[in-house]
Amino acid sequence: MRNDYDNYDAAGRSSYDDDQWVRRPEVLVETRRDRQLAYPSYTDARFKKMQTLFGKEDKEFRYEYDDRLIMWDYDAHERGIEGGKSSNKIERSVDWIEAYLSAYYEKPVVVGFVEGMANLSSGFPVYVYGFKFKEEI
Repeated sequence: MRNDYDNYDAAGRSSYDDDQWVRRPEVLVETRRDRQLAYPSYTDARFKKMQTLFGKEDKEFRYEYDDRLIMWDYDAHERGIEGGKSSNKIERSVDWIEAYLSAYYEKPVVVGFVEGMANLSSGFPVYVYGFKFKEEI
């Protein structure tokens, strides 16, 4: 009998092959900007620590936690959400995050890195965005 609850996602899907009981390879790092990034669910053991979801770290990037953007300026966050929605991009994609951050800061940004984890005390996902302002490129 299996008793390994850390290996199920929010929809109840096992991250193991039921017939073989072998770990299935799953895409965690997205390479396309127009695809939705993996959701850091507290039910997925991989997200107990930060996982890269897109790109590579670069010392030239600015790094911001998504929840801190909300805390620092809620009006800018609301503006960012509207910018993301009006972009008609897929939510939680790199393209959408760029639209959100561009509206938040009221100047164009380029996202080069995203990582995420689950906040195990609240269950909510935490994202870190690595980006540059276009004027810095």
